[in-house]
Amino acid sequence: KEPIEKDVPQVFEFQSGMSSIVSTRDAEYPDVPKPNLLARVSSEVPLTRATILKIFRGIKQSHQMEFLKNPEAFIAQFIQILSEVVKNHIAKHIEYTPTSSSDDEDKNELFPNDKRFPVTELEDANEEQSIYNKIQVDSNVERNFVKRLNEVGAPGNVQLYFKFPPKYKVLLPKIIGNYNPDWAILRTDGSNRKLEIVRETKGTEDINALPHTNEARKIICGYKHFAAIGVDY
Repeated sequence: KEPIEKDVPQVFEFQSGMSSIVSTRDAEYPDVPKPNLLARVSSEVPLTRATILKIFRGIKQSHQMEFLKNPEAFIAQFIQILSEVVKNHIAKHIEYTPTSSSDDEDKNELFPNDKRFPVTELEDANEEQSIYNKIQVDSNVERNFVKRLNEVGAPGNVQLYFKFPPKYKVLLPKIIGNYNPDWAILRTDGSNRKLEIVRETKGTEDINALPHTNEARKIICGYKHFAAIGVDY
């Protein structure tokens, strides 16, 4: 009934007649089912099993042994680390190529006549510049942003602005998730030339200061997407 650990000798002594027999045994790893590491990881991270095995073999043996001690905890951490590396790699190297324009999206579905939101999430909009008379905001940063756009003679000669509806997505690989931009703005530059811009309202200009790493990755991909179609982002 004594606890045993690997590489820690445990002495068991008992009487057999007049003599004493001493037995020493090493503890072994718990006899628990070992999940299929390659199958589990490949189902979560877009890497081949051969690549995952190569990575596993490349880590320290002491870390590999953690799989035997606590398979579930090891797999969870292994997936989390690999996932972060793959997402960063995709965001760094993704490329967008413009194709022929498409009007497949139903504008009435994206911008219905009536929309419902909690009153606390609404801010008055300038009806001459906005599609709706109210704008839904998610934070005080967005609330202040809308108030500035509503000001008379707002900077940049804003002609139109709207918040992208949740259904509007910039397509990204599944592991990162599709991206829903914040704001679209149409303005003139003083010579009546129209400028289309897309903006994020995050409360900081430092992308590394965002609380969630996936937000930063989506913004990096968004920049490349809008640059490919000539929209200031």
